[in-house]
Amino acid sequence: MNKLSVRVIDILESIDTLEVPLGDSELHFKRDEIIKEIIIPKEFNTVWYLDDGKVLDIQCVIDTSHVNGSIKIISSMNNNLLFHLGISNEGDSRIDLINQVVGDNNNSEIQVRVVSKSDCKIFLKATGYLIDNTHNNTYLEDIKYLNEYPSSITCLPELIVLSDDVSASHNMTVGSISEEELFYLESRGISSDKAREMIRNSFLLSMKRREVSDE
Repeated sequence: MNKLSVRVIDILESIDTLEVPLGDSELHFKRDEIIKEIIIPKEFNTVWYLDDGKVLDIQCVIDTSHVNGSIKIISSMNNNLLFHLGISNEGDSRIDLINQVVGDNNNSEIQVRVVSKSDCKIFLKATGYLIDNTHNNTYLEDIKYLNEYPSSITCLPELIVLSDDVSASHNMTVGSISEEELFYLESRGISSDKAREMIRNSFLLSMKRREVSDE
């Protein structure tokens, strides 16, 4: 990465919406944040740094179409990262998600739900990287796909653990729309297209562990 071309942003105030810059960027989170919306460009490579002791709580759904990008989050010391993301894809896309844990006493909870709204390809790589000589870290990664079309869905969950003092796990599953759920909704007078849309939306929002509030 050419440092001269990297856009560096210090996030000093509370924000609800995070707009990821086009191209290469570094975002430095200086306070606790609850992100309710993320806007991404077609091409991006962004690195997010969490100051010691900060909380980054992301619970939102993004729409992707012909996107190629990566988000790398650096957890330092005493961070609580809650990265709960729904991805609604329509157009061949690739997204890389990386959480690198470089200090002690961090909690990382990565939950991603992916659906395709059309017959297209999507590649998702999710990497947890816990470096050596770190202690008392917890890392949980859970990736789920809803495969509705005969499209190519590729997921590469990767967990690199170089420390002995860590609790880490990852999981990836692929499922399809339940015919029973579809039949139930259609029997209530809901059209097939609308019923599929409702099931997709419910699946995307299932990554939320609680309602996000401003409190």
